Amino acid sequence: MFQIFVSIFIWFYRIREKLFGLDVKYSYFPPEISTIPMPMIMDLFWLKRGFLGRNKCFIPIGNLHSERFNHESKYFQTWIGTYFLVKIFPQRYSSIDNKVLKLSQAAVADQESWLKIYGCFHPKTRVILNSIKLIKVRKIDEFNQIIFRGEMYTGLDDSVKNKKASSFFINLSGKVISKYSNKNVNVEFLKPDEIPTPGKDRIRIFGYFSIIEVSKWKYILTYVCGAKENEKEISKSLYKVIDSIKVEKVR
Repeated sequence: MFQIFVSIFIWFYRIREKLFGLDVKYSYFPPEISTIPMPMIMDLFWLKRGFLGRNKCFIPIGNLHSERFNHESKYFQTWIGTYFLVKIFPQRYSSIDNKVLKLSQAAVADQESWLKIYGCFHPKTRVILNSIKLIKVRKIDEFNQIIFRGEMYTGLDDSVKNKKASSFFINLSGKVISKYSNKNVNVEFLKPDEIPTPGKDRIRIFGYFSIIEVSKWKYILTYVCGAKENEKEISKSLYKVIDSIKVEKVR
């Protein structure tokens, strides 16, 4: 039954890929980050914020568990990935600032859903408004691209509090990732080492984001982020990812 569900999920995900019609490729990727994508359909998490769509994300590698969960690693709480957003009510935004604030809610919803699965039931993720800085506006292929930097306060997933729910999610995700990538993925990779960050259950993270407007109802939002405390060590590498993306048609 589990395998049937996974097969249906991947079939549906690939249909959604073709319907959207575009994908993102990275010319640069940090060697410490896994290149095996984690595909997610985000409709349930984004619907109340006015979006439908998909997420394709990557997390740091590690000896057994991902370094994302290791509070001593410079890649603690690091993500790289891309959202493929479809707005339920097509519209143009009144300004770049308005566009950034509205579309950043997809990242907030994603972060909070992930934390809840890992047992952080009241994550209260909040974008720090005065941290948002426009970095670059340019053309990428035939599309307009905005690159900006921002920060948020959020919860931590580095110790599993909801073992039953997270175990189901982790095992399911492992099978989905394996089938989508045609590679055998050890699900331990997605499990925290259960050594919580001493003295804290919230964290400030920073990130760079690229918004590519495909049409008034379709957007590609690529994100890279990590712990604010490690910004000096990883900022250049993460920004290089954002600066290297290319848009390609889905074949």
